[in-house]
Amino acid sequence: MTRISTASYESLREALSVTTWYKSSFERLARGLLREQPELLAQLSFSRAKRETASTIVNALMSNERRYSDLTLEIMGELAAMDRFPDFDRLEDKDRIKRQGDAERAVASLKASLEKESLARDKAAATHRKIDEYREETQRKASFKANLDSLKESYLALSRQQDRPQERGLALEELLNDLFALFDLEPRLAYSSDVDQVDGSFRLDTDDYLIEAKWTQNPLGRDQADVFAQKIARRGKLAVGLLISINGFSEPLRAAYATSSSFITMDGSDLFLVLDDRWPLDEALLAKKRHVNETGSCHMPLT
Repeated sequence: MTRISTASYESLREALSVTTWYKSSFERLARGLLREQPELLAQLSFSRAKRETASTIVNALMSNERRYSDLTLEIMGELAAMDRFPDFDRLEDKDRIKRQGDAERAVASLKASLEKESLARDKAAATHRKIDEYREETQRKASFKANLDSLKESYLALSRQQDRPQERGLALEELLNDLFALFDLEPRLAYSSDVDQVDGSFRLDTDDYLIEAKWTQNPLGRDQADVFAQKIARRGKLAVGLLISINGFSEPLRAAYATSSSFITMDGSDLFLVLDDRWPLDEALLAKKRHVNETGSCHMPLT
């Protein structure tokens, strides 16, 4: 809730006091303004002077501002919109001119106060929105980081697992799927087509990538890369791939795919830099894609 300034309350007090001349007119005005607040109307005595009753209204609004701030602004808005003051039509010229001038000045002052209050509320609302957005972003980042840290711990645990390579390979596929999902890359788990087995796929920057993930004891050889390249070729000219080998790539493989490669590569060091939150996965993959587009080479270590 944004507090209403004391000056605005004083402008309201003055406008309530001087925009009518007769008590009966003032009572109709007050009852209309407070028609949905019988608890406030019950505090008023219209037999007293208009200014005294106006002060009672404003004091009641001020004393419970948390409850009545919106009502106060509505009342200010109604009074600020007044452009005629029929009570003064029946007065003598001299009195009419004076009283109407007082009313017009009071309404103009109230209108200026209302504009300031609106600006203050807009500014406060914008500040609250920024605070809420910052809080949401902080929570999102904390959740993202917690998930990324969990995947890193899983990867380190797999690195220490030497005795069950097949199980480790399957666990790697699941870890990669979770990692690609965390970065909103629309991953698909391993699947089989009519002609081959695919470890998975994902989408990046409108391109669909095939994934081949290997955790062999030695750097990956050219023969396995050739098999992956054939899988990609069977899917057309625009197909691209990501070949992951935790223990790196052999020199013959890098030499064979130093030009015109249809896939990019990622090794264990690259993967760890992503899991350690030093390279966002999508940015890392795009950097590798730019490299293969510019040089033709499949290999570009993130280090």
